[in-house]
Amino acid sequence: MGHQQPVNAGKPSQPGKKPRRYRAISPLAVLSLACGMLSALAVLAWVWGVFPLAGIVLGWIALRRIRRTPEEITGAGFAKAGVILSAVFWTAGYSYLTYLYFTQAPPGYKPVSYAMLLLPPGAPPGQLVPPSAEELDGERVYIRGYMVPGRQQSGIKRFFLCDDPGVCSFCAPKPKVTQLIEVKLINDLEAEYTTYPVGVGGKFRVETGKPKKKTEDKPDDTARLKPGQVPPEKPGGGVLYQLEADYLR
Repeated sequence: MGHQQPVNAGKPSQPGKKPRRYRAISPLAVLSLACGMLSALAVLAWVWGVFPLAGIVLGWIALRRIRRTPEEITGAGFAKAGVILSAVFWTAGYSYLTYLYFTQAPPGYKPVSYAMLLLPPGAPPGQLVPPSAEELDGERVYIRGYMVPGRQQSGIKRFFLCDDPGVCSFCAPKPKVTQLIEVKLINDLEAEYTTYPVGVGGKFRVETGKPKKKTEDKPDDTARLKPGQVPPEKPGGGVLYQLEADYLR
């Protein structure tokens, strides 16, 4: 009986097929992915932005090294995922924190919206302001709105705040009187005119002719005007709402 040859004996290997080499996973790619997942903390505080920043930088470096030596290291998927997660969480987190910064009332001020100041449709004849606004008289409030443009552009100590960015001193029709708040900046506060929304905080006053809450005497408003400074135009006629502001953002 003859000697049997192995089944694969003499069988040529497949042409063009090279043995697979071991490639190490890039540690930087793994770190980038880890930082990308930790980037979710960016919604809690500004300081946690270090994680998305690190995730993007590490992922970028890892991808460059993988492209240079693809036969030695791998992990491009980890690096790309880390960069994407970092960018998404960073954008979402900082957008949320920015929104809070500009809308949240600072400590010691009650947040107020224009919905609390506007007279609702169907209000009784002779009613000037809603009850929700009367209850704010004498309170320290914080509200955001748009500056009504006037003749002065810088060093402003008095201006009108409105809920409509399209209101001006010469607009027609005139805005409702409950849309306007006369803001008087006290202490060293001054404002520069801007078309962006601003936030002001201070003591709120409602001028309805009714008896006021007991408070300390206030100095004449004209004493706060600088030499040569003109009072703001009153686009709505009489003013029902006044805000003696010691906070501006």
